[in-house]
Amino acid sequence: MQDENLFIKSCDRVMIFAVYLTAFFLPIAPAVIEVAFVLMLLPFLVKRVFIAFLKLRGLSGGKGFEFTKDIFLIVSGILKPVPGHLNKFIGLYILVVFISILSGQYFSVGLKGFVFKLLQGAYTFFIIQEVITNRRKFFLMILILVASSFVVASNGIYQYLVRSDFIRMFNVYDGRVTSTFKHSNDLGGYLVTIIPFLLGATISFFRGKKELKLGIKLDQLVSRIINSKWFRVFLVFLLLSAITIWGLTYSRGAWIALVGAYSFILFRKPKVFALFIVIVTLFGALFIPKLLKERITNVTNDGLLDSSSRFIYWKSALAIIKDKPVLGTGFNSYSLSAKNYDIIWKGYPHNIYLHIAAETGLLGLAAFLAFLFSVFKIGRAAVSDELFFFLQSGFLTGFIALAIHCFFDTGITSQQLDALLWIIASCIVLIPKLSAKDNFS
Repeated sequence: MQDENLFIKSCDRVMIFAVYLTAFFLPIAPAVIEVAFVLMLLPFLVKRVFIAFLKLRGLSGGKGFEFTKDIFLIVSGILKPVPGHLNKFIGLYILVVFISILSGQYFSVGLKGFVFKLLQGAYTFFIIQEVITNRRKFFLMILILVASSFVVASNGIYQYLVRSDFIRMFNVYDGRVTSTFKHSNDLGGYLVTIIPFLLGATISFFRGKKELKLGIKLDQLVSRIINSKWFRVFLVFLLLSAITIWGLTYSRGAWIALVGAYSFILFRKPKVFALFIVIVTLFGALFIPKLLKERITNVTNDGLLDSSSRFIYWKSALAIIKDKPVLGTGFNSYSLSAKNYDIIWKGYPHNIYLHIAAETGLLGLAAFLAFLFSVFKIGRAAVSDELFFFLQSGFLTGFIALAIHCFFDTGITSQQLDALLWIIASCIVLIPKLSAKDNFS
């Protein structure tokens, strides 16, 4: 029995290493996300098959209907995620997406997206819920997200100054910083999610009354880092750097998303909201002139707030939705299906909600919105631990900002932002569970 438990724990260790690998390389190297998912999924399957084998071995000698039923339940449970409130909403969305693929015209394309996009994201979420079982593992994840965002921010500042970044050798295009991302709008989508997290972490570690006292040597090092005043100073520096890069994306959708998210969160706190308005005003006074001077595309000719191109994109998507409103054209098929319609714009609609509705119909959109609302509802749950309260506020604000950003772009169709969505959702779901635990083991 001891050997069996050791094998299961070994599988968990590989899975959690892959989770940390994903969290760090998410904004830096998309190819690593694929490798990390394989490292995540294989031990997950091996572990589940091993547990099923142990259970089946314990059923030896049975017979009849009940025996067959037990076998079916054990085997079918191999892919079953750990229990959780979000599972039914994720499962519903997966079901609707799969039906849309069956009813669509591009089955192979849809199936590829279903396996390598949707299921990959969903099982990343499920595996995180399975292996991040205590505060020690969670705070290691926090540090890894901080380290990853530092790489992105420092790379972005270097890119702005030198006009080419030092990681992927991307040049500044149209006056806009992209850092490790292919497009500045994708960087903007990442930053509107990460900046609230960094702010929440900064406030949390400045105001947290408890020191993190973790067990083994590695965790003692992590503990010293987190409790160090220099780490807190570093967080402030990183937060200001990330905000600077957010401004230098000149992504109006990203600006609106973050301002909108904080307006929603702070609206009922007049004094804090007034301070926020002052900060936004100062930000606008600093970055809007730079945008008008340095960004040419869609600004010099059309004006700062002009969105006529977006309206064309959205109108084209609405034409597809009107034609197939229930189940859409089939998951992952937008760019192919758009060619069959007499519409002006046949590319992505720069609105993830219209994108989903076009591909999976209004049923798919409803299922996706149910998932988003459920994450939001969990994030709004009371968290008494001050350390976790500000972290949860940061994650939730970032999640809302990413959801708002989705009105102006289809960023989460990209591998990086899709993985970010599932990781942030995972953290929001984990915090109420972990904040209720007194121990760090």
